[in-house]
Amino acid sequence: MTTQTQRDTVADIVRKILDDKFGDSLIFDQIIVKDAVDIVDGMEYLRISIVFEGNRKLMTPKWRIGMRRRTRQKLAELDIYEFPVMSFVEKSDWDAFVAGEYYESA
Repeated sequence: MTTQTQRDTVADIVRKILDDKFGDSLIFDQIIVKDAVDIVDGMEYLRISIVFEGNRKLMTPKWRIGMRRRTRQKLAELDIYEFPVMSFVEKSDWDAFVAGEYYESA
């Protein structure tokens, strides 16, 4: 499990990667990092919810997959080895996302 300081650092890393890539093209609001445990194999991971506004198509599937790799590299430099699982949520959908209409919220 990670500390709150580590989770804040993860959010900062994710925000920097996003800002470096998209600048003002997309607006990134909240980046929420929570510890989670896979119910099947018990592995710990980081659930990262990224709230944004703008054209989702700018974040291609190929880029989003690479985002996970770039994030893992930065986390490993800080001795954080939990796998990052990212959800990109449009700001207009955030309330429904938190209410569990997309998946069970924690």
